[in-house]
This record gives sequence, C-alpha cells and structure tokens, in this order.
Amino acid sequence: MTEPYNLEAEQSIIGGLLIDPGDTLPKIIDKIAPNDFYNTVHGEFFGLLCEMAGSGRKIDAVSAFEYFKGKIALSDKEIKQELFICADILPSLANFQAYVDIVAKNARARRFQRVINEAMSVPISADTVDEAAERLMSGIYESSQQNKRGGLQTFHTAVFKYYENLFRKDRQNRIDTGFGDLDAILKGLCGGNLILLAARPGVGKSAFATTIAKNVAAKSGKSVAIFSCEMESDELVERVMADESCVDMDQLIDSESLINYQEKIDSIAQASDRLMKLPIYISDDANVTTAGIRAQCRMVRNLGLIVVDYLQLLRSTRKSESRNAEVGMLERVL
Repeated sequence: MTEPYNLEAEQSIIGGLLIDPGDTLPKIIDKIAPNDFYNTVHGEFFGLLCEMAGSGRKIDAVSAFEYFKGKIALSDKEIKQELFICADILPSLANFQAYVDIVAKNARARRFQRVINEAMSVPISADTVDEAAERLMSGIYESSQQNKRGGLQTFHTAVFKYYENLFRKDRQNRIDTGFGDLDAILKGLCGGNLILLAARPGVGKSAFATTIAKNVAAKSGKSVAIFSCEMESDELVERVMADESCVDMDQLIDSESLINYQEKIDSIAQASDRLMKLPIYISDDANVTTAGIRAQCRMVRNLGLIVVDYLQLLRSTRKSESRNAEVGMLERVL
C-alpha cells in the first residue's frame, strides 16, 4: 500500500519560509515537525530553518544555503537546486496554511497506517487480545498526538507559544475543582495531568473526588467519566445525593426515616433533578482495565475529567514483574 504524501505541498512550505518567514513561521509553529515530511531532505530543510529562526538569524534563500552547507548529506549544488525549486514552486503565500494542513494530514495518515500494519502483523489469541487492543489504541493515540508535540523544539518556539496564549481568557485547558482554596493552589486542574488523591483509609477520598466530579460537570459544562473499581454505582450516587441535597447519608440509607420529613424529601427530589442534568458517566466494573477506560472515554464527547477510584484496584492488560511495577505503569498510561 502506497503511503500518502504531497511533495509539492512540502516544497511550498519550505518556499514560504524562505520568502516570508515572519508571516509563515507563526502559522506552522504548532502544526508540523521535521519528521512529518515524507521527503527526508524537506524535513531536514524545515528543521534547519527552525534552527535559524530560533537563533535569531534572518532567513532567505542565500542565508539558508550558507547555513545548510555541511549539515545535510547533499552537495552544495544539490542544496542550491532544491532551495531554488522550493522557492519557485510556491503558488501563493495566501494558501500557505492549506499546504501546512495537507502535510500534517498526510503525516497523520502515514502514522495511522503504520500502527495498523504493525498491529495486523502480530498474531492475536484469546490470551493476548486485551493486550493487543491496548497496544493498538495506544499506538493510534500516540500517533495522533505527534503533530501536537513534535519532540524537541527551540526555546524561541516555546516562548512564542506561551506569549501568544498568555492573555487568552478562555482557559480551555484548565478546569476548577469547585473548592476555592484548592483552586487557588492548583490554579485548576490542567488537561493532560495525572493527579493522585492520597490519604489514609476512611477519611473521605471517594466523597471528595466525586464532589469534584460533580462540580466540574456543573460549572464547566464538560463531561466527566467516573470509574469505580470498589463501589457500586448506587453507593456513588448516594454519596453525591447526600452532598447535593444536604440530607444525612444515614437517612438516605434508612429511607423510611424520611417519611415524616417532607422538606428533606423535596430537597432530595430537587437534587435528583439537578444531578440528572449533569453530563456524568459512571462505570462500576470492578475488572476494568486501562484499555477499557481508554476505549470508553474516547466515546464521550467534550470530556473534561476522568476519575478512577481507585488506582490500586485498577488492572493493566500488560504483564508486569510485580504489583509495584504494574501500578507504576498504570500511572504512565492513564
């Protein structure tokens, strides 16, 4: 099967950087990396042009030629010829973003193709199917993230991105827990982070985690997925209901004691109405694996938070030499 690529789009990107780096570099800074180019020479050209920009050098065809000499396995004549082709082939700077998108999508398609080909080349049995599924999903996820995090980047790139986002007000990558003092310290929960809630048994870790889940769903509008490896979904709902309705959990458990308390019954009804509107998903599968969590979470739209209660009971589909090693691996893959 032929791998997808577009050499003209790759050459047009190099040409755009040579002709107007000040306008084109910001458009490409977070989109592609050198290994996204199908032609390795184009990838090397792109990497070296980013180096030049990062070191404050002015970029044009002449300065690029001088900088490239001795750094690429091409003769001076071949470097000059390829630079000339790239600068000459660019149809229009107005369409530069489109060329970037073409190269990025082709690179992503090639990575997906390789992941699928590798998965199909390994025999699958009843004993290895879960591990194979996790490996495939991990490969697909990692390949989709490569265009977002292209390995090493110049400090110039990192500073540019930070400054560009500094005064944005939407804070799309951060979500408040609903606990003011905690949010003041954490500055909210940051997307992509693994946060461990640790304390001795019986002090309310599960209740605290589910309250955060409720607050996130209610205040941010984002979906929340809760995976309870220890508690049944009814028990989880009971804890959240006690907090939301301000009715003692002992009374919720012994519901007959509420018969003569109409105010509390009304409070429970109102709390139930509010909770049913929240985008919260619950799984109480005690045998859930990391592969299962990943698969289920990818089907949840607008997912903002995943809660796992609790880590020690979670199982991996991959074999480990010890439980300590397995828990460490779980922390890395979550």
